Amino acid sequence: MSWEEWSLPFLSFTAEEQDTISEIMTPVKTYVDEEVMNFITGKKNMEEDWDAFEEKISDMNYEEVLSMYRDKYEKLPEDQKGFDDQLGF
Repeated sequence: MSWEEWSLPFLSFTAEEQDTISEIMTPVKTYVDEEVMNFITGKKNMEEDWDAFEEKISDMNYEEVLSMYRDKYEKLPEDQKGFDDQLGF
């Protein structure tokens, strides 16, 4: 399948859900951006600091957002799914 044929399904969130996603993901994105630069520049060591990086992201509750996306995806009509097939899952 070419990239032109490939598309993500549209997932619609309520205003409240969007607020929750933003409240969680804004600080997560900031943290990830900062830490990626620290890993790239050598300020942080992948072997020594990676577990703490993952733990911090988990502590920031990104799993709640992931769960919200999974729930919305599961509620899609079957003909709108296939994302997992397109990615080889």
